[in-house]
Amino acid sequence: MSAYVETTYDRCPFNCAECGGAVWLLARSGRTCSYKGERPFTVPAALAIPTCDDCDAEWIDDEIASVLDEACAAQEGGVR
Repeated sequence: MSAYVETTYDRCPFNCAECGGAVWLLARSGRTCSYKGERPFTVPAALAIPTCDDCDAEWIDDEIASVLDEACAAQEGGVR
């Protein structure tokens, strides 16, 4: 699965382990994440993260975590 997708309507092949809701690949603006315990960093709007449509739980795998690390490091001004 590629972390960047054209559409935000791709259904993931699993349900949410938190609530049982449907999980969809969702790319949207306005998301943040913490990085190294510092201030919140902006998640790239084009990054599709599997997200539950009921409870909004995000399911981040190694590939997505790597993209998030790189994006946060770039915002921090660090080299990764």
